[in-house]
Amino acid sequence: MSTIREIREKANAYIKTATSILDTAIGEKRSLTTAEQRDVDGLKEKTDALLATIGRHDQVRDLQEDMTRLVGHPGTGMKRSSITPSGDPRIITGEVRMADHVRGTYPAEYDGLSLGKFIRGYVTGNWDGAEGEQRAMAEGTVGAGGAMVPTPLSAGVIDAMRNKAAIFQAGAVIIPMDAATLKMARLKTDPTAAWTAENTTITASDGEFEAVTFTARKLAALVKCSIELIEDAPNAHSVIENALGQVLALEMDRVGLYGSGVAPEPKGLSIYANTVVPEVLMAADGATIASYDKLSDGYFTVVENNITPTVAIYAPRTAKQLDQLKEGTTNAPLTAPPSWAGLKKLVSNQVSIDLAQGGTPNGCSDVLIGDYSAMGVGLRTRLVIEASRVAADGTNGAFTDGQVWIRAYLRGDVQLLRPKAFCVVRGLKA
Repeated sequence: MSTIREIREKANAYIKTATSILDTAIGEKRSLTTAEQRDVDGLKEKTDALLATIGRHDQVRDLQEDMTRLVGHPGTGMKRSSITPSGDPRIITGEVRMADHVRGTYPAEYDGLSLGKFIRGYVTGNWDGAEGEQRAMAEGTVGAGGAMVPTPLSAGVIDAMRNKAAIFQAGAVIIPMDAATLKMARLKTDPTAAWTAENTTITASDGEFEAVTFTARKLAALVKCSIELIEDAPNAHSVIENALGQVLALEMDRVGLYGSGVAPEPKGLSIYANTVVPEVLMAADGATIASYDKLSDGYFTVVENNITPTVAIYAPRTAKQLDQLKEGTTNAPLTAPPSWAGLKKLVSNQVSIDLAQGGTPNGCSDVLIGDYSAMGVGLRTRLVIEASRVAADGTNGAFTDGQVWIRAYLRGDVQLLRPKAFCVVRGLKA
C-alpha cells in the first residue's frame, strides 16, 4: 500500500502534467483543444481520487485548491501556480530554491546575476562585466549610502544561507512574508475518530487549532572589506556572498534553536521545551551520556504524538561522546538502536554546551530531535544592502582604515507549525 507521501507525490505529478498542458495553451494564446481538456479533466479526476484516499491529511485542502486553479479556462492573464513538493504554494520546502520560487516575477535575463558584482559596481561605479547587475539595479531604490537589492539577488543570498544553516538542512520550511506580519493556523491537538452507532451522538474529539503569527524581525550583518579587494580581486563577489551567507546562516541557526523570544529576537525550539514542546531529562541535574536510552526516549516521545522524527541536531561535543560509546564487556563501539540509527544527524556549534540543568549551573547540552518540516521560517525576500567608505564606530572607521563597510539586513521570524513534532533531550554533561 502506498504511503501518504507517495500518494501526495503522485498527485503533484498529475498537477505538474496538467500545468504543462495549460502552459502550452497559454504560451500559444489559445484555449485548450478538446483532447487537452479531456486530459486535464482526467488528471483532475485522478488527483481527486488520490486526495480522497489521503482523507483528512492536512495537505488535502491545499492540493485541491491548486488543482482548481490549474483547471480554470486559460484565458486572459492566467498564470501557472507555484506548486512546491509540500502541496502548499505558500511553503517553500528544502527541494525548492528561493530563486526558483521568485522566478517569473522578474525578467529572464536576471538569472545568474551575482550579488558580489552588484555590490562592487554599486560601491566603485565600475560596472564592467556586470552590465546585467547594473540593469537589475533599476529595480531597487538607491538612497544615501544604501540600495535595495533586486529580488533575484536577494533570493540567491537566502538560498546560500539555507545551504549553510542546520535547521534548513534538517528540513525547516520557508514561508514568504508579503507583509510585516503573517498569521497561519497550526494544529495544537490532534483530532480523534470513534465508531458511532446509528442515531447516536458522535463522540470523536475535534482537533484544536490555534493561530501563530510570524512577525518580520530584522537580522543584520556587517562585513568589512578593503577597497583593494572590492576594486581588484576577481573573487571578491564570492568572498562577499560567502561571508554574508555564513553569518546570516549562523545567526538563523542560533535563533531557530535557542532564540530567547525577547523582542527583537525570535523564539527558538529549545525555549519551548517543557511548555508546548516535550522534553526528556538525562537526569534531574544532568548526566553524562553512557547509552542511547534517553535518545530513544526522545525519539519515541515524538512517535507517541503520531509523528515520525527525521533529524537530530546536537553539539560537536555530543557527537564525539556518541562516537566513543563502547560495549561494556568487549569495548567495541556501541551499536545504536534502529530508532537513532535511522535519524539524520546534524552537528552544529550553535547547540550550546553551557546550559544549566537542575542543580548544575552550566556545562550541559541538548539533543533536539524532530520532524523539522514542522518548523517554519517566515522571510521577506527583500534584502537591503548599504555600503559606505566613511562609516565608523567607536573604535574604527572605514575612511581611516581604507575599507568599504557593507551592511546587510533581512527580516524574518521562526515559529513551530506543530510543536509536538519535536522533543528536546536535556542535560547532557561533558
